[in-house]
Amino acid sequence: MPCISERTWSWITICFAVTLQGIDYGIIIPSMLEYMTELNGGEDVTLIFGIVVSIFSTSSLVTAPLFGWAFDKYSMRSVMIVLTIISGLGALLYALAINNWMILIGRVLCGAGYNIFPGSSLYVVQTTTLDERSGYFAKITLTFSIALALGPAINFPLSKIHKTYFGPFQMSQGSAPGWVMTGLFVMSGLLYAFFFTDPVPKEGSDKETEVILPQRSWKEDWKILFTKGPCVILIITQALVLFTQTTVETILTPLTSKWYHFDASWNSLLFTGMVGVIVLFLVIINFLTKRVQDRALLMTGHLIVGFGNVMFVIFLVLARHEENMWIPLWQFCIVTAIYIAAIAFYQSILGSLFSKLLNDKALDGRGQSMLSGASSLGSILGPLASTAAIKSNLLFVPSIMGGLWSIVLCLLIASWDYMYVDQSLEELEAEAASNKDVNTSWPATEPNSSGGESKGLLAPRSRTSSESGAETSIGSERLRQTNKAVNF
Repeated sequence: MPCISERTWSWITICFAVTLQGIDYGIIIPSMLEYMTELNGGEDVTLIFGIVVSIFSTSSLVTAPLFGWAFDKYSMRSVMIVLTIISGLGALLYALAINNWMILIGRVLCGAGYNIFPGSSLYVVQTTTLDERSGYFAKITLTFSIALALGPAINFPLSKIHKTYFGPFQMSQGSAPGWVMTGLFVMSGLLYAFFFTDPVPKEGSDKETEVILPQRSWKEDWKILFTKGPCVILIITQALVLFTQTTVETILTPLTSKWYHFDASWNSLLFTGMVGVIVLFLVIINFLTKRVQDRALLMTGHLIVGFGNVMFVIFLVLARHEENMWIPLWQFCIVTAIYIAAIAFYQSILGSLFSKLLNDKALDGRGQSMLSGASSLGSILGPLASTAAIKSNLLFVPSIMGGLWSIVLCLLIASWDYMYVDQSLEELEAEAASNKDVNTSWPATEPNSSGGESKGLLAPRSRTSSESGAETSIGSERLRQTNKAVNF
């Protein structure tokens, strides 16, 4: 049986790390509200719950620039090992919690460890060609989404656990997810320590074609990240994506408990169904990535979010006549599915398109960390908005999302022409040089044995002047569009 190559082991390690981030979120969120309520003596912890969910993202936001810089300066393997250790410590604190403060600290550490995800995105950027990149980002997102489904699926049997003790350690319905994640993070750390190797560039990837860049100060590097127009728009879009996602996820548990009397097991099943929708659309998107432009897929996802906002408002307005506002379960599921479907489009495309627009090898790590920081910002504001809406008026949620959606729509329309990056400028120039060599150096005919000439089977067909002119025109137009994207 052939041995598994180092590159394959590295991909397995990356996918396992991404899986753990998805499981962590999917296994913790559905049961955390009940766990915190139990530790708080049965008192209402809805507000504290929103703060704890937000603190995870706050930690990720604050630490993203630091780890982005570390990815650009140090080996990926060493940085990933550090992040895995941090995540493991956070999960252990969550499992050992005797009050909500320990849960808070544990989620802070896990939030810092979430920078494993932009590290995984960086691995994709450094080891894939431009044509492959969107497809690989879709596969990474698909892995993460399947893990989100595994989280609630694992949490379902854990929710049936009765409180037991193993020496001084307690195992209960609330603490069990923390123990499971601690063990999984230990396994991930061992994979990084013994089986992961730093990215080996694939022929045609950004790293393969890297050139020596002029030395820049850290201020100049960050200035590039914050002043490149299309990249800034994608950062804003990423913040909107996670604002929408975390608002829906945070509002889900309290509303299902209030309206439909769901417990942790039913919420786990609902989260699993949501992830099933993401997986379905990611499979479709993976098929479309080589057939449809990145910008078109991005706009499709954005329009789906707008449709979800409209449907949410309609259902809530129709329910306003009720003394205690609620909407039927089937309507709730439809709105949730629409939002989740749109998120699949965003998550598959944004990282890939951002790396192509940035087009700066020295900033790959910080660039992906900037997207992660934008995700964290959206994840901070989303739970806070949903908590405020539950306490006041649910119409606040689609209203604020609709306003932000309209702003981003205007930005995407304004930058539409600048987001054409199906091929990089370097690839287009190489393609043009290759075509020139073909036209000038390949023999159109081959000599035969009698000294005459005969058509060679592999000789290229002679090009007419009209074909050459059309090809030149197409190439010039694509170069012009790529230059606009680079110089915007």
